[in-house]
Amino acid sequence: MGVKLNRLGGNEWEKAKQRVKKAAADIAAQLIALYAQRQRTKGHAFAPDTPWQKEFEASFEFNETEGQLKATEEIKDDMERPIPMDRLLCG
Repeated sequence: MGVKLNRLGGNEWEKAKQRVKKAAADIAAQLIALYAQRQRTKGHAFAPDTPWQKEFEASFEFNETEGQLKATEEIKDDMERPIPMDRLLCG
């Protein structure tokens, strides 16, 4: 797909900008509606870690990095909330 050039003094560029603005506004409205729906959706709130869970994690043979510890804490905080978690962990 090549770039379409517009004539100087024409209105095609303005029309293209308006189409893009409308498309961006439509996507934003869809995202707002989606996140509002997610906030209303009930999920399962897990209980905080038990001493057994902490002991189990302490028995791992590796030392987590600062980033891994932070990610684990954030995920557990999310899991204790009564709304669905929206998170992706890679690595």
